[in-house]
Amino acid sequence: MVLSTPIAVFSTSFTLEGSISSITTSITLKSLLELELSKLSHLNLSFSVFSGQIPSQVLKVSKLEVLNLSRNELELRSPGLRNLAEKLTNLKELHLGGVNISSTVPQNLGNLSSLVSLSLEDCTLLGELPATIFQLPNLQVLDLLNNPYLTGKLPEFNRSSLIEVLKLANTSFSGPLPYSIGELTKIKKLILSLNQFSGKIPSSLANLTQLTVLSLSHNNFSPWTLSLLGKQTKLTQLILEQVNLQGEIASSLENLTQLTILELDGNQLTGAIPFWLGNLTQLTFLDLGQNKLRGQFPPSIFNLVNLTKLYLQSNDLNGTLKLESFLNLKNLIVLYLSGNYLSVLTNMTINGTVPKFLTLGLGDCNLLEFPDFLYEQDELENLELYGNKMHGQIPKWVWEMSKKSLQRLDLSYNFLTGLDQPIFPMTNLRTLILDSNQLQGSIPVPPPSIFFYSMSHNSLTGEFPPLLCNLSSLAFLDLSNNNLSGMLPQCLANLSVTPEILDLHSNNFVGSIPQLCKKGSQLRMTDFSQNQFQRQLPSVVGFPTLWNPHVFDFVFSKHFLSIFGAHFFDYWWWLF
Repeated sequence: MVLSTPIAVFSTSFTLEGSISSITTSITLKSLLELELSKLSHLNLSFSVFSGQIPSQVLKVSKLEVLNLSRNELELRSPGLRNLAEKLTNLKELHLGGVNISSTVPQNLGNLSSLVSLSLEDCTLLGELPATIFQLPNLQVLDLLNNPYLTGKLPEFNRSSLIEVLKLANTSFSGPLPYSIGELTKIKKLILSLNQFSGKIPSSLANLTQLTVLSLSHNNFSPWTLSLLGKQTKLTQLILEQVNLQGEIASSLENLTQLTILELDGNQLTGAIPFWLGNLTQLTFLDLGQNKLRGQFPPSIFNLVNLTKLYLQSNDLNGTLKLESFLNLKNLIVLYLSGNYLSVLTNMTINGTVPKFLTLGLGDCNLLEFPDFLYEQDELENLELYGNKMHGQIPKWVWEMSKKSLQRLDLSYNFLTGLDQPIFPMTNLRTLILDSNQLQGSIPVPPPSIFFYSMSHNSLTGEFPPLLCNLSSLAFLDLSNNNLSGMLPQCLANLSVTPEILDLHSNNFVGSIPQLCKKGSQLRMTDFSQNQFQRQLPSVVGFPTLWNPHVFDFVFSKHFLSIFGAHFFDYWWWLF
């Protein structure tokens, strides 16, 4: 295409860095705009690493039809968005994604009748969006993603609307979806997730047959069923997490053969997983977790050779599965089967390459031992093996497996007796859950990266290790219901700056409780009950030095009163 008017596109030719007031690569945004650009129609400086306030010189380029300053560290304060809409009246495309605007959307933006594409995602927009924006006669793209303080309601639409893309995810829009949304017959992408929409899903949604992406997740809709969908045969992404879906997975979805992403988790779906899901062979992402689906796992799912992520956790599925059937899905990196009534057989005769998993959820899968194939896994980030029937020592190789990548490990509710590893080699482990086993011996000290550490309901003995006091990232520590003894170390006062939850109840600790609530403490809850601490008000309460009394909350019980006496409440009530 031959363009008769000047165009400036710099972002793809070289990188512009530094603040606007400095000279970098011999050019700054201010100096650029001071050039003779009166006839310029297109200015694209996206991803150019500019920073600072957008200079007022941009208002002088009055013939601009396209202005793209997205993904720079820029601000639009003075001049602001109102000034821009007032001076640049010929704009057809305005893209300011990532620019810090921090203001309301001015009414005069609705006067830009030539505007075809408006992209203001992630701009810290405030207040209510003027309804006139939706009514711009030539508007095809409206992207306001990630402006959580932007409010508004969807207006009534009419068939003359040209809108093809409407992205309002992670804003604070509310109210019902109007029935007239069915008039948006040209719309291809409708993304309304993470809002406060409510009421009934209008049946007119079935009219939107040009849709390629539909995302309504995390809203407050009235109960509805999937029978509204099926005519939208161009859909590639259907994302309906936590939208109060009920009933069975409608057979009409079998028509959506172009789907690559299907997310239906967190609803009230019932019935069996339909066999025909195996015919949607373009699927790469299938999430049916946290529903009420029952019955056996359909073997047709193994036809989905393009699957990379499969989530089926927290349903009522039953039956026996061979783990090697999943390992034949060579692209699979996430497999989540936890929280069902499945029995997973781990003995395998598979030949060839086993997928490298990032997440593997096999909780409540009646495993009798650690699956051997895990030994070769070196990219795992999240591993769930809770609620199984594994006995004896945790093999040493478990702690070596994925030692550079593993962030979360849950082995709770088994019959494990020991760790066979005095030092954890994992460098990025954030969560370690070993509750409700039969672990014996002293408390193992997790790596410095640990954030959540829980070993309650075991048979651990010995004293509280002072090395735990050095865990500066620790926010949750639960060692309750063990046989720990001795005095708590004074260094526990240092540990309490970071944790929000500290639970040591039902052990055999003696002596006094160290002072915990210091200035800057993040402590929200602690439970020291059912121990043998001396009968006195602990320094943890620290009446003369307690900086933030409202963040401290003992778990009150008859055991607590047996330590401190009923009169404790005579001078504690004022804290709440």
